[in-house]
Amino acid sequence: MVSYIPRRGRIVLLLSTKHRSPDVSDEMKRKPVIIKDYNRCKGGVDNLDKVVATYSCRRRTSRWPLALFYNLVDISHYNAYI
Repeated sequence: MVSYIPRRGRIVLLLSTKHRSPDVSDEMKRKPVIIKDYNRCKGGVDNLDKVVATYSCRRRTSRWPLALFYNLVDISHYNAYI
């Protein structure tokens, strides 16, 4: 677990099973390695969200289990297409 403060008044808590030590990058901004790895790999999640939003079965709801179900159906549909 790593605590990181990118700017004043904002705290980011990071939890990872991949990174065993709280290493810091050697660049000028000195970000934790966990953030560097996340930023390098987050394009896949953004791409999935974009593709799933094209043909979605989601409906507006205030019930979180139903929203989770809609998300699971959308992702399952995309996985079946792949």
